[in-house]
Amino acid sequence: MVPAMMGLLGCLAGVMVDGANWPVTEHAAASNLALDARVEPELDRDSLLRNPGSGWVLYDDACGPVARAADYWRDQDQAARRYASIFYVRWRWAELEPTEGQYAWDHDANFQALVQGALDRGLRLAFRVYVASQDNAAQATPEYVRAAGAQGVSEGGAGGRSLWTPYLDDPVFQAKFAAFAAAFARKYNDPTRVDFVDAMGLGWWGEGHHLTLRDPASAPAVLRWILDAYRPFDRVLLGWQYNTGFGWQQDESEALVGGDYVIRRDGLGSMWFGDHEKERFRALWPRHPLFGEKCYWGGGDPAYPAGLDKRYGRDWKTWRDIDGAALADALAYHANTLDLRTVADAKLWLSYPDLVQRFVREGGYRLAPVEVAWPRAVARGGRLTVRHVWANLAQGVLPNLNQRWGQCYRPALALLPRDGGQPVVHWVDAAAEPGEWLAGAAHAYRLDAALPATQVPAGEYRLAVGIVNTTGTGLPDLKLALRVPAEGPWYPLGALTVR
Repeated sequence: MVPAMMGLLGCLAGVMVDGANWPVTEHAAASNLALDARVEPELDRDSLLRNPGSGWVLYDDACGPVARAADYWRDQDQAARRYASIFYVRWRWAELEPTEGQYAWDHDANFQALVQGALDRGLRLAFRVYVASQDNAAQATPEYVRAAGAQGVSEGGAGGRSLWTPYLDDPVFQAKFAAFAAAFARKYNDPTRVDFVDAMGLGWWGEGHHLTLRDPASAPAVLRWILDAYRPFDRVLLGWQYNTGFGWQQDESEALVGGDYVIRRDGLGSMWFGDHEKERFRALWPRHPLFGEKCYWGGGDPAYPAGLDKRYGRDWKTWRDIDGAALADALAYHANTLDLRTVADAKLWLSYPDLVQRFVREGGYRLAPVEVAWPRAVARGGRLTVRHVWANLAQGVLPNLNQRWGQCYRPALALLPRDGGQPVVHWVDAAAEPGEWLAGAAHAYRLDAALPATQVPAGEYRLAVGIVNTTGTGLPDLKLALRVPAEGPWYPLGALTVR
């Protein structure tokens, strides 16, 4: 259920959104105002809106060799510029810190170029760090950890190789990884650049399966340890894989609810995303949004048979069928993100751009004012009353209630000079919570604001709206789903005279 809202008066008359009549929840007596200027802005349902915590994701997934930056961005340039919002670096710890205290972000020119290539294309960053070597092309945990005395096991790497993986309850491993995580946070606990961090990464493929424990009874302590290791990331969203070897109850109580993590789930569109998880995701949403990922079927290799194997219970005939199933799960369970993934996967997705565009249109969140009303003229030094009605046009949710964002986003209104320039004054509606806006309903608010005579002399102005970051978290202001040309965070809607 959506959290209770302050000042809620109930659902009154509806508003038309894309030809449908959506019920309007009225807040703070927003209806029945004598306002003679009213606009229903033209909505933008299709453009790419790069907003935090939302959108298509490109990967460099180094279960195999890490990508060469020049080749990667040559091959992914179209997907990055036309569709993606996030670049997700999934690397082995051994390549992020090959020598103790020597970090890729300081010393690895290829890593630096991969990251810079993403930033140059307007993408935000995400990370997962592998420590288990199963199915990997190389040992995932640095050799210096084993040399320091950490104990572990041999696991099956790529090509039948035997590769070392540490016990997760080994004290040497834990101390070394905690030191790495602290350094990692010093660099990337940065909401200006980083979207989310998978704050677990244990077990096979970093999904929390097949945990290597010397003592199985130590699992609860290991869970608490990894939560503590990532605690320095207190300004960016943290993700936790669901239904891990720790148990789904512990995933929920300790990480998702207890730690306010977003849900990370690999396996959409597959038999492994089962009815129980779907039921739990319905219960956890919208407070704990899903950052989703399709099941990995072999990188889009046409010779790979998994998608055509009837054991999986699907009537699939093509790769479009397979990716379409993942997209259907993502939209049905309100995913904020989905994966275009690596070069091969993205090439497949782009061969059916209608599916890619559907997630641009319907995935994540897409916020817009659908109606704004105000007086055409107000007295200098007087008060301005504005009724503003907002909607979320997509299936996800703005993670504004997450503790690491601290409810930083709020709708705001501004007076812009008639001929352009910075606002002469703006007001934030602190009573409006966009983290509660879900598809299929609209929310109306009333803003009563003073017009300081010294700031707002008599003259002609333009009333504008926006959703702004009201704190010092570094998160960008939001792009709105409007066809109105933006001026910074502001979207001008109409004229207002101060007399």
